[in-house]
Amino acid sequence: MNAAAGSRVVVYAVLIAVGILGAVSDAILNQWARTGSLAWQLTTYAAWIVVATLLVWILRQNYFTFGAAVVLFLMVNSVAALVIDSAFFAGRLTVRGWVGIVLAAAAIVMIELGRSHGPVPPTTSGVSVESR
Repeated sequence: MNAAAGSRVVVYAVLIAVGILGAVSDAILNQWARTGSLAWQLTTYAAWIVVATLLVWILRQNYFTFGAAVVLFLMVNSVAALVIDSAFFAGRLTVRGWVGIVLAAAAIVMIELGRSHGPVPPTTSGVSVESR
């Protein structure tokens, strides 16, 4: 496996992990909303700090554009949330919901197939900072 392919595997592994952790964080947040417990609240904060940190790491890799990284994170997060909802909260998905998931999965494939596989070039915001 070459370095670029290895990098891709690592980026996708972290993306999947952060998406799942985001869904777990949402479930923890749900527990805090249901109980009002300070322990659940603090656990939610800690989990989301880890999620945000890993998302920043993904963005710093310049493998995806910002928009693509967010869409992919939300897709993994949504699927993981559906699994958690079904397993722990007796949630059920409608046919329309499953159609939406299939379309979202197709979007992930299209994003990956439609982009160049080199690093994303850095961009400037157009804002200049003057030294004083």
